[in-house]
Amino acid sequence: MNAIDILLRFVAGKIDVKEFENELYTNEEMSQLLQDPTLNWTGTYIDKSLNLYYYLIELPYSCIEGKLNAVGALELFFQRKGIEYSKSSKDTELYDLLLATQPKYIDIDSSFFEKYILPTNRNLPKAELKQCIK
Repeated sequence: MNAIDILLRFVAGKIDVKEFENELYTNEEMSQLLQDPTLNWTGTYIDKSLNLYYYLIELPYSCIEGKLNAVGALELFFQRKGIEYSKSSKDTELYDLLLATQPKYIDIDSSFFEKYILPTNRNLPKAELKQCIK
């Protein structure tokens, strides 16, 4: 599988975070692709002094926010490269659920939420999942 296919599968939710991280750290083709000096990151949250590869390897993949940031950055990459992609909404829905269920006066870390509050069965219907969290 080539680097583009791996990136597309990660954004589509077909590759888990561990597998993506492994590819990110060991796949030379992916490293070269993400360090493309011709891509213009001006006006994005990817720092101008860094490239996409360094941005991605610094993300904390142990929490949902890290994965969402990686997917967002890869969406920008695909747009700049003119590559069509499909994105999984599963993690976005979980993060939205976190924001919707936590009281406004509490700002919990998403890794704490995932580890201690979110039920292990994440395939429950949304209403039931929300009730379990509350």
